[in-house]
Amino acid sequence: YPAGYLASLLYLDKLWYVVMYLKYLSYTPQAPDFSRGVVDGGKTMDKYVCGPCGYVYDPELGDPDNGIAPGTAFEDLPDDWVCPVCGVSKDLFEKE
Repeated sequence: YPAGYLASLLYLDKLWYVVMYLKYLSYTPQAPDFSRGVVDGGKTMDKYVCGPCGYVYDPELGDPDNGIAPGTAFEDLPDDWVCPVCGVSKDLFEKE
């Protein structure tokens, strides 16, 4: 090897560690973007509005009076679930 070859390798090795350390110091983790309303499994947490009466189903609140736990997506509601205000089926709900 040439005389300075080994020394240049050691210098580049140390330089690489310095660069990586500086990148580590400037790294800021990105917080998850919950504004899109997507939860694990790809299910949406969008609100749905009852066409006839205007009741808004909010998945974050659920429908505890009718046995629907908070965090239940509209798609996961049972087929026999009805609007707690006017009693229509979930087929008449539209995405807000």
